[in-house]
Amino acid sequence: MPALLEARAITKKYPGVAALDGVTFSIASGEVAGLLGENGAGKSTLVGVLGGAIAPDRGELYLSGERIRLRSPADAAAAGIGVVHQHESLILRFSVAENIALAAGLPAFPKRAAMIDAARRLADRYGLNPGDPAAPCESLSVGERQRVEILKALSRNPRILLLDEPTAALSPREVAELFHVIVRLRDAGVAVALVDHKLHEVLRVCGRVVILRRGKVVADMLTKDSDERGLATAMIGKAPAPPARAMPAREGEIVFSVDGVSTRGRIGSLALRSINIKLSRGEILGIAGVDGNGQREFVDYLLSTRDSAGRPTTAFIPPDRRGEGLILSFGVDENLLLDETLLRNAAPAGYLSPRTRAESSAAAIVQYNIRAASSSAKAATLSGGNQQKIVVARAMARRPGVLVAAHATRGLDVEAASFVHGEILNFTKNGGAVIYISTDLDEIAALCHRTLVFARGSALGPFEIPWSAADFEAIGAIMAGGGR
Repeated sequence: MPALLEARAITKKYPGVAALDGVTFSIASGEVAGLLGENGAGKSTLVGVLGGAIAPDRGELYLSGERIRLRSPADAAAAGIGVVHQHESLILRFSVAENIALAAGLPAFPKRAAMIDAARRLADRYGLNPGDPAAPCESLSVGERQRVEILKALSRNPRILLLDEPTAALSPREVAELFHVIVRLRDAGVAVALVDHKLHEVLRVCGRVVILRRGKVVADMLTKDSDERGLATAMIGKAPAPPARAMPAREGEIVFSVDGVSTRGRIGSLALRSINIKLSRGEILGIAGVDGNGQREFVDYLLSTRDSAGRPTTAFIPPDRRGEGLILSFGVDENLLLDETLLRNAAPAGYLSPRTRAESSAAAIVQYNIRAASSSAKAATLSGGNQQKIVVARAMARRPGVLVAAHATRGLDVEAASFVHGEILNFTKNGGAVIYISTDLDEIAALCHRTLVFARGSALGPFEIPWSAADFEAIGAIMAGGGR
């Protein structure tokens, strides 16, 4: 098949690293190609080049056999290239409908009713529900925002669609809906490139995969010729370690409880309805459900609890490491100390010198194998996996009794996700207890002891793990019926 879009010998270097080193990649009309690699392998940089957001140092782009130069995302959109980036680009104070209208490139801003109607028709056309089209995007869950990002890209009927981690914030049902959209687009002749760390998803929807490692293409193969283990081995250069399993919890040793908690959400409606939880020492309790069913409000409640001395009773791994977990313009050492307890211990007099920052962060950088040019390197320059290591290291440094982890492996490669799981399991082996929030049922089944399912603010269950076939069916039915 002739290539619709082709990148030839693309090179992009940043200080101290070659993000792309002579990468050649092509995709044809009616093809779904996976783009795989570890965090920092160059996938998002390549998507940025193909989408006009990043100018390569060397190399050429061809569209339908003709050389093109993309000076901006607007150039790419005009050429029929739609992009869903890994990190959201919404104007949060604008409504869903306004964000979609802006992306559609309309010659004049339509009236509010027309925008809402257009957004609703677009969502219905593709079967992707982003919530109330009149609602401001700042009120949406992470999963709902992701659906808006996808609809933005589809609003201009692209010939080529680049999807960078589009399923990271979606539930299994939403993933199935998105893949149905991808298959429809493929059958209509659209070329789709999919960046995804969930290898079973890649095998499910992609006909071919291209694998990057340290900025170079190391494999280009048909998915029918490989499996999850083979793809993982090609990505990391060695066979992946077997997944760790949780130890049995210590029954009877209750370390944390929530009794009959109800709260209201941002718009005044009841967000949590009489939530009851008892958490044992060494236990990992999973919280499943479609985003937007009370999980965010539940986290807010958990983080508001304090002991008699006014100290937080829980540590937190937030769902959005870039938006909530880090200050990207700060150094690694500064981000490792962004916690009131850690700062108080490191600088009791209120002054934190560069030397103290470096000394306080040195052990964590070694222990968690945080790969950075220096301890003062800005967090923005790190891969997603290394950014998440900072967030995990900081949460563990307070030695909490209870850890709340929300989507802790979202957007991470196989090795980085395994590392995070290992740290959580070590935490429970030392007596800690974990509330683990995820839309990934496979992850919950592998990591947790039991799970609750959030639906419309209620916590249903618990379901003991391993799940029976009836349990799995019940959980799927709850999630399918509990979305907004």
